[in-house]
Amino acid sequence: MAPDWELVGRLPHAALNGLVEGYFGYSERTGFPLRRLEIPIPGAVVIFQLGPPIRIGHSPRDPSGPSKLRGDFVGGICDRCVVTETSGEQAGVQVNLTPIGAYMLLQTPLEALANRTADLDDVLGPTGRVLAARLREAPDWESRFRMLDAAIAARVAEARAPSPGFVWAWRRLAAAGGALRVGMLAEELGWSRRRLAAEFREQAGVPAKTVARLIRFRRVASLVGSVPFAEAAYACGYYDQAHLNRDFADFAASTPTEFVARRFPDLPGVASS
Repeated sequence: MAPDWELVGRLPHAALNGLVEGYFGYSERTGFPLRRLEIPIPGAVVIFQLGPPIRIGHSPRDPSGPSKLRGDFVGGICDRCVVTETSGEQAGVQVNLTPIGAYMLLQTPLEALANRTADLDDVLGPTGRVLAARLREAPDWESRFRMLDAAIAARVAEARAPSPGFVWAWRRLAAAGGALRVGMLAEELGWSRRRLAAEFREQAGVPAKTVARLIRFRRVASLVGSVPFAEAAYACGYYDQAHLNRDFADFAASTPTEFVARRFPDLPGVASS
């Protein structure tokens, strides 16, 4: 059986710019179990399952780590890759949140969500359950995306915003593509490095340096394979090949060459080793 898959993305309503990076609707049938390597992103995710639960496992660097079967769930910012496993079928909607959007939408200490997942009920409560049920009943992807726009806008309208300094620092890092030293960021903001670290741990879940590395890594991971490694590294602000290799080891548990080689030829994503 040839794999059958669909992936549909959409940007959020303009009112959610800076809070939501995007929505992704997906469905997939492979006819066989499939393991994927999921690299970290500089933000949180919310997954609404439209099909069977998926198993979320440990990092390949920690083979003894636990794995969990998840239905609807929330994932905080991670500084390592994880492995997802399906039985041969999956469908869902993924919401990619910026750290600002995660702070306002989830309304929970983000440090407690760093490098872990939590059931949607435990984070969003009845609001999440109702939204998940409506998404499952919706007739098409666009209807689901409009529901998400409305539900997220309503929740963040009543939420406490993160500190102005944190918002500025996140936007500055994003604009620099992550290629900005934390010391320089703190100096521009007029904060000590200790205060900057504390603000990011509270309002993003991980230190500013980790966020900067994740921003840069996501960009380079999208480039490798289509341009030479050295060109991709230079474009994303890496000093040399060794610098690039360290980030691939930390965030993808592989070398750049291995990462490119494990990309699925007829499905999105990267195979887990």
